[in-house]
Amino acid sequence: MSEASSSTVIFFADIAGSTRLYDRLGDSDAHRCIVSTIESLNLFVRQHDGVVVEVVGDQVMAYFNSAEQAVQAACVIQRHFDSHKVLAQRIQIRIGFHYGPVLWDSQHPFGDTINVASRMVSLAGGRQVVTTAITAERCSQKEKSRARPFGKANIKGKPHPFNTLKIEWDDSDSTSLFFHGDETKPLVKKNILTLEYKNNAIQLDEHQTFFTMGRGSSCDLVVPSGAASRSHARIECRQGHFVYFDQSSNGTFVMTTGRRANDGQNLHIHHREWVFSGAGWLSLGLPVNENGEDVIRFSVS
Repeated sequence: MSEASSSTVIFFADIAGSTRLYDRLGDSDAHRCIVSTIESLNLFVRQHDGVVVEVVGDQVMAYFNSAEQAVQAACVIQRHFDSHKVLAQRIQIRIGFHYGPVLWDSQHPFGDTINVASRMVSLAGGRQVVTTAITAERCSQKEKSRARPFGKANIKGKPHPFNTLKIEWDDSDSTSLFFHGDETKPLVKKNILTLEYKNNAIQLDEHQTFFTMGRGSSCDLVVPSGAASRSHARIECRQGHFVYFDQSSNGTFVMTTGRRANDGQNLHIHHREWVFSGAGWLSLGLPVNENGEDVIRFSVS
């Protein structure tokens, strides 16, 4: 039986590159590494008065009564894994969370807030913490000062995009960061990016500041390829120019068409960004000529 609604922070933390961990270590050692990591995540959540709801594979779902607690827990988690290895392995964690109303069923939260929080973690890369401006508004000025504008993200079923923020957890970073509330400076429209996948065409403009792709069901473009990571990459619009960010295990291969020196060659993008221009193909995890029907055609106009 569901209980009355209340508002809380839904918090997701998952292990980036877990598939690569299994490939590198084998099932037994990789499983031990993931179990140890999950135990640490659960401990840090509890230390900041959070409640672990469930663990699914390499992901922890939890909730906090305050945004302040969620930010503090996220920062502690990232600092810990930045300075400590797990069974001699360097582990990277992706974190996303959102404050909003939830319904309860036997102490298990459900509702749109979970969907938004899940979207935040899908935007995050390894060693990143992503939340919504709505959530950061509920923090003290000290925690707000950690927030850096991260663009707008569309949420399935929501009429308007959410302003998102990246939380800077490394106190050794001397860059001054300022939170500017739930406002993002409008981008200048210059181009339209068209993605064609399996006879479906998707057009992106400056209103789709974030667009994600990968084999995970929460991605905007789901590519069910064994070579693709669950959250493989995102596309961001910067002043009308579209930028591709690879955050995958195997990287992305890009082949452009035309008469430029590198046209027709497989460019490997791995954990870095690339600016779209002209036309060509994207291939998640495998060279373009080896990925068959999972190749994505792109063009900028």
